Amino acid sequence: MKIFKLLILLLIVFSCSKPKLGEIGNYQVDLGNSKADFHVLMWERGMKTKKEKIYASYSNNKIHFSQGVIAGKPLHGKYKEVGVDGELLVSGGFHKGLKNGYWTTYNKDGDLLSDLTFKEGDTISVVNFYGENKELKSQIFPMKMKLKKEKKLQRKEKRLTKKANCKAKYKSLFKRERKDSTNSVISPSDSTFSK
Repeated sequence: MKIFKLLILLLIVFSCSKPKLGEIGNYQVDLGNSKADFHVLMWERGMKTKKEKIYASYSNNKIHFSQGVIAGKPLHGKYKEVGVDGELLVSGGFHKGLKNGYWTTYNKDGDLLSDLTFKEGDTISVVNFYGENKELKSQIFPMKMKLKKEKKLQRKEKRLTKKANCKAKYKSLFKRERKDSTNSVISPSDSTFSK
């Protein structure tokens, strides 16, 4: 009976220490010159992937990036890479294997190198690159933002062209009326003015 109670107690202890299905598990992986601390989603029923997206997953003590598929447990939650001396190099987050939220990269001295924002694996903000004094050095606009900006410019050009055409049409009408009115000058010798 005592052995049975001990076995049940051990079973409870071991079952509580491991993440259950659907819970987040904490992991750390050696990346050579740095270590990655991250969380994974242990399991989720009916998780669908999109062919065009890049997914990050964990298996065989490695982080894998693959397009359209998840090759292990999807990264989910906070993610950070730390250098050999404990300095923060990369900070961000994942949602079901896709980069999500605000991401930053730092050099070994702790200076901010770049920052950007992701939503479901897509870059949704301008990518900012910083120089030595934390001054903005350069920016890259994501393709979706470029396309949106181009469409906005096209709409603006279309409106301006339409407005210019309307002005030109109005001017030509106004000139025609003016010309007609100067040609039909009423002279005092007209019969309407004579008594």
